[in-house]
Formats: sequence, C-alpha cells, structure tokens
Amino acid sequence: MSFSQVVVRVSAALFLLLGLSFLFMPEFMASKVGMELTSTTAKTEVRATYGGLEIGLACFLLLSSFHRDTLRAAIVALICCVSGYISGRIIGIAMDGSPTATTWFMLIFEILWLGMALNAFFFLWKDGE
Repeated sequence: MSFSQVVVRVSAALFLLLGLSFLFMPEFMASKVGMELTSTTAKTEVRATYGGLEIGLACFLLLSSFHRDTLRAAIVALICCVSGYISGRIIGIAMDGSPTATTWFMLIFEILWLGMALNAFFFLWKDGE
C-alpha cells in the first residue's frame, strides 16, 4: 500500500468515525464544541450535515483509494475539504474572537492533516506512486 493510499484511507476512517458519531449521538457531539440542539430539526440537520455528509465523503475516499486514477481525485477532494475546515475556522476566529483551546487544537490538527494530504498529493505526482 502506498503512502498516498494510507493517507486517504486513514482520512476516510476519521470521516467515518466523526460521521457515525454525529449520526447516532448528535447532542453529545454538538455539546463538545458548545452547541445546543434545541429542536428535532436541529438534531436532524446535524445528523444529515455532520453525519451523513461525512459518511458519504468517507465512502468516496475509501472507494477511490483502490485505483490510481481515482486516488488522485480522492486526494484533491481531501485537500479541498480540509482546506475548507481550516478556512472556516480561521474566519471564525477572526470574526468571533476568543477562540477556545478546543478551537486551537482542531485548527492545529487540521493544518497537520492538510500537510499529510499535500504530501500524499506530491508523492503521487512526483514519484508516480
């Protein structure tokens, strides 16, 4: 298994774990970042967006990791998604101020995750992995 495949498959596992957690424990997961789900609509929205979407992305990444042509697309999708997390978090910090330790931890984790995804992209591109 190549480095790029490992990065994509580990990322798929992370998305799957997060997605399943939000799907089946939306109130618990939301509470970890200070969100309160005060209606059934809010719970369903969290289940769909943070649960279903992340599970779908995990499936895409995993399936795409088995073939060289689709592996490239998976890495690009991963870079875009993690960059979106980072951008949203930085904009949130800038606009809302007073980031918590959780916010900083998640931002640092996402920056490291992006670094791994970028390395996977360059390995695949440079070495014909």
